[in-house]
This record gives sequence, C-alpha cells and structure tokens, in this order.
Amino acid sequence: MRRAAHGHPNWLDIALDSLSGTRGEELPSPTGLAGLDPAAPAAAPAALEWRIHLASRQPGRAAAAVAILALAGALGYAVFAHLPGAVMTVAVLLSAISEFLLPITCRLTPEGAARRNGLGRSFIAWKDVRRCGVDADVLRLSPLPAPSRLDAFRGVSLRLPTDSAERERILAAVRGYCGW
Repeated sequence: MRRAAHGHPNWLDIALDSLSGTRGEELPSPTGLAGLDPAAPAAAPAALEWRIHLASRQPGRAAAAVAILALAGALGYAVFAHLPGAVMTVAVLLSAISEFLLPITCRLTPEGAARRNGLGRSFIAWKDVRRCGVDADVLRLSPLPAPSRLDAFRGVSLRLPTDSAERERILAAVRGYCGW
C-alpha cells in the first residue's frame, strides 16, 4: 500500500483495497483483553457455547414486561380493530426487549464468535477481530481498531455468565482463538 507524504495510507488506496477484497496492512495486535494477563495464549477448545437468560435473573421485571406486552397487544387491537395490528404492535415491542426477555446463546468456534437472540443473529470471524474489551458482564469483539460511534453496529457483544470459573474459561478461549 502506498503512503501519502505524511506517512499514513492514502484514502484512495484504502478504498481500492476494500473494493478489491485485500486487507492492506495488518494492524498491530492489541495488548490483550482489558484487565487480563495476555502472556501465553491458552489452547482454545473446538467449540464453546453458553446461554444467558436475563429475565430469569429478574422475574419481577420479566412479569412486568410480559404484562406490558399483553396490554400493548390489547391496545393495538383496540386501535387498529383487527388482529394483525395487535400482532405487529406486540412484535415491535418484543423486538425492542428481546435481549432481556429471550435467552441469549453465545458460541465460540475456531471460525469466529456468534450470538443468537430471538430472530437476531450476529457473527464475527476471528481474522476480523481488531479489538477486544470486557465490561462488567459483556465481552465486545470489534472489527474497528479504535473506539468509535460505529461500535454499536459493528462487531459482536457476548454476555458473560456470572459464574467466575465459566467466565474465565470463556475469556481463555477468546485469548486462544485471537492469539492475544
């Protein structure tokens, strides 16, 4: 890749690389997951899958959410005066709270990381991961080299279990797959 006079890649070369499917220069590897020792990467298992159900942790809120969905369906039927309007109202609200109400299934494989929740699916290949971060209970895998406003739309956010042993096993597998 050619470089402009200031030493950074030319924007046109970057655009041409993205159109041709080449990846240009490789970015330097991150120093590791936040708060973890990135020393020797652990050997990654063939596949690792876990399920998180946030509603089961807070049954009172789950009952309230279901009651609100039922009320919205009844109001949708009253306003639209036919069943498809009520069903669409409930479907739109359910999609908004699906991460809380429906189970989240996360899977790590040698190909990449995947997340399923209701009808939503997301996947990122390990070769595309440029940045990892661990928040309180979420592992974020991003194709972007630096934090950006696009983080909410790119990459995969995997919910981590509350069990510390299981959490460490998952983070060790991510280190093994990413080589960090």
